[in-house]
Amino acid sequence: MTTATENTAPTDEQLVSYLDGELAVPDRDAISQRLAVDPELLDRLNLLKKGDRPFKDAFAPLLEAAPEKALQDALSAQLKTARKPRRQRIEAEVPPSRRLPLGWAAFAATLVIAFCVGLVAGTRTELAPTRETGPVLSHAEAWRQAVAEYQALYTYPTLADQPDSPEARKRDLARVSRAIGVALPLEAVSVAPLKLKRAQILQFQGRPLVQLAYLHGRTPFAFCIVRSYAADRAPDVEVRKGLTIVHWARDDRSYMVIGDVSEEEANRIAAELRAKLG
Repeated sequence: MTTATENTAPTDEQLVSYLDGELAVPDRDAISQRLAVDPELLDRLNLLKKGDRPFKDAFAPLLEAAPEKALQDALSAQLKTARKPRRQRIEAEVPPSRRLPLGWAAFAATLVIAFCVGLVAGTRTELAPTRETGPVLSHAEAWRQAVAEYQALYTYPTLADQPDSPEARKRDLARVSRAIGVALPLEAVSVAPLKLKRAQILQFQGRPLVQLAYLHGRTPFAFCIVRSYAADRAPDVEVRKGLTIVHWARDDRSYMVIGDVSEEEANRIAAELRAKLG
């Protein structure tokens, strides 16, 4: 891994390693010092930190606090009472005018149990990690939203000081190709006027996400791939966070190009990348 220095901005991959406590002490200290004086880098770190929220752990206390046992006991008591002769039933303290029929009480208790347990369990498995208030997003939408939020933090200086080394780029591309299971030779991901500045492996919802970061003149631009197991999908265009996105899916992977460029330019770059990658 490239060592972070005072003159070179840490890559997202280095920031992830920093968050995971996997950096050597000199590299960790160098990033800590830079974070203290670089608000933009701190924003990037915080966004990476939120990129894969531990919803299972977060909702575990809620599940434990859910009144499932009490409701189950209440339902069992209702069913037990229902099996007794009418003359042996104990009248509840609720006024007769406000009592539910016995069968409805049991049914209501069942609904409450199902709702409480289903709410928590459903949240564990289906809630998409988004950082904006709004409806729950599908995986296809959520990863585009996450990338857009992150890409919006990029500026020209974020990438400008990355060294231009074809040999280093080829090594990086070989590494990310193995992670995502897609061959990404330098020739296939080179599209004029883009200048490839780095290739790195991120993560989204536990799946590898490859980002190729470019400069389009002075504008940050990216080509991203994530494992999605989605059905093949033709290219489509949208705008998120003020950035133009062209996205498509093929062979159990989702792709996108994203940047502050025109729709025509984004479509042109996406078409050339699709043609070169086959």
